[in-house]
Amino acid sequence: MTNLSSLKNGATIHVSTSFHIDHPPSSILDDSNSFFMTTGLFPQEVIINLNASCQIERFVLEASGLSLAEIYLTDDQQISQHTNWMAVCELSGTTSDGALESFYSEASRLDNPISATHIRLRILSGIDPFVAIKQLITTGSVLSR
Repeated sequence: MTNLSSLKNGATIHVSTSFHIDHPPSSILDDSNSFFMTTGLFPQEVIINLNASCQIERFVLEASGLSLAEIYLTDDQQISQHTNWMAVCELSGTTSDGALESFYSEASRLDNPISATHIRLRILSGIDPFVAIKQLITTGSVLSR
C-alpha cells in the first residue's frame, strides 16, 4: 500500500501550531530517523495537504509520549476557518517510558470509503510535557490529482 502522507508522494505540511528547528513538522512525512516535537503546550495541530483527492483506508501513527490525539479529514480543496472537518478516529497512549508506540486506526465509516485532500492531526495531550511524532502513515489510493 502507498503511504499517501509521505513527502515522496507529494504530501506537504499546510500548517502547524508548533515548530522546533531541529524537529520540524515535516519530519512526520518522511521515513527517516527524524521526528516532530511539540513545544509543550496542548492542544497542538498539524494539517497535512495530500496534494490529491485520496480514498483513505487506514492510519498508523508512530509516537512517543502521546496521551490523546484525534484525526480529522476533509475533501475541501482550500483550508479556511470554515472548513468542514470530519472526525475519523481517536488515539490514546499509555506508555510513559518514552518508548515509541504505534497506533492503528481504520478510516472507514459504515463500510463507506472516506475521501480526503487534507488530514488534521490534533494532539490533545501528552503523558509528559512534550510529544514526539515519528511518522503518520496513511494508506489508501489516489482518486484524482
